[in-house]
Amino acid sequence: MMGMVLGLTGGIGSGKSSIAKMFSKLGIAVYYSDDRTKALYDQVPELLEALVDLLGPTVCKDHRVDRQEMARIVFANPGLLQQVEALVYPLLLADFQRWCEQQSSSFVIFESALLLEKPMFAQVCDRILTVSSPLEVRIQRVIDRDRVTREQVWSRMNHQWSDEQREALADEVLVSDNERPVLPQVMAVFERMMLLEKN
Repeated sequence: MMGMVLGLTGGIGSGKSSIAKMFSKLGIAVYYSDDRTKALYDQVPELLEALVDLLGPTVCKDHRVDRQEMARIVFANPGLLQQVEALVYPLLLADFQRWCEQQSSSFVIFESALLLEKPMFAQVCDRILTVSSPLEVRIQRVIDRDRVTREQVWSRMNHQWSDEQREALADEVLVSDNERPVLPQVMAVFERMMLLEKN
């Protein structure tokens, strides 16, 4: 039986992945939408054909989607980006539904950085948890993790919503600021979800 879905989101460097791992250790199944999207590019031949029709033959390399080339094309043309999303997201949500049917945890987590920006993602969630983190902390985490410059981090952040925008639409806000402990916050959300699941 399908339980409740907790949507987990947060900006780049917010600590969202660490939070997801904590829930995993509590026995909660986590669907990583980014990883699954990459897998779908490789596993669904019809998707590759549709992307080649839309973006041209350069997006296909060795019978696979060249994601770097695709990113280069679509980020220069927001209209094309929307068309790619219209091809990919319904497949992703169908994949998520199939995945949910195979899970046995009390509730499941749908993890996506774009959860709130994309209403079709938010619609599959019963509750939304966003992870907020001070800007400087986030920038430093991404610099350390990805070995990129401050400017590169900024350019990525500029494509995402602010913490304030996400918090306004979230049911739960967890703060990951390298100061207050994260685990008690995760446990509080976990316990609330378990209560809701019982009711």
